[in-house]
Amino acid sequence: MGLSRSQRRFVQSLLKYITDCKIILDAGCGSGWVGETLKKYLSATVVAIDIKTPAQKPNVEHFAVMDVRFLGFSESFDLIVAKDILEHLFCPMSAMKEFAGILKNNGKIIITAPSPQAPFLWNDYTHVRPFTKASLSQLLKDSGFQVLFMRYLPAPTHGAALLRMEGFLSFLANKGFRKGNIIAVARKKE
Repeated sequence: MGLSRSQRRFVQSLLKYITDCKIILDAGCGSGWVGETLKKYLSATVVAIDIKTPAQKPNVEHFAVMDVRFLGFSESFDLIVAKDILEHLFCPMSAMKEFAGILKNNGKIIITAPSPQAPFLWNDYTHVRPFTKASLSQLLKDSGFQVLFMRYLPAPTHGAALLRMEGFLSFLANKGFRKGNIIAVARKKE
C-alpha cells in the first residue's frame, strides 16, 4: 500500500510513544493503512476490526467485522488505535470501556477525532459529535487513562503550496485557528 507523505508523517510522529507494542488493535480500521504501517515499523501483530467489510481487506494478520462497543476479545493488546471512530458513537464511553478492558496495564491508546472547527465535520451524516481537547481528555480520564500527549492537527489544505506551510498551519491549529482533528495518546492506568 502506497502511503501519502502526510500518512507517513502521521505514523512516524506516533512512534516515540509506542516503541514496544507487539500486539495492536486497529479499531475502525477502514482501509487498514494505519495498522499495516505500524505492523511494518514495529514488527507487530495487528488485529484490524471495522463495523463493515472494507472494499479491500487490510493486509494484517487478522480482520473481523465487529462493533467497538461489543468487542469480547479474550486476549490483551499493547496498543489500540481508534482513528476517527468516536465521533460516530452516541455513547463513546461504551467503546472506551471496551478498550480499557482489553488493553494491558500501561498499554496505550491513540485516538483521533474531529474538533468542532474541523472542515466538513457535519457533511458526514454518520457523525454525531465533535470533540474538544477538554472533552476528549475528560473521556479518557473517566475511562481509566492518563493522557500522555494531545494536540490539534491542522485542518486539511489543498495544493502543494499550502502543504509547504504545514508547520505554520500546525502552529495556528495549536493556537485555536484552523483546527482539524484532535490526536491523543494515552496510557491505561494500572
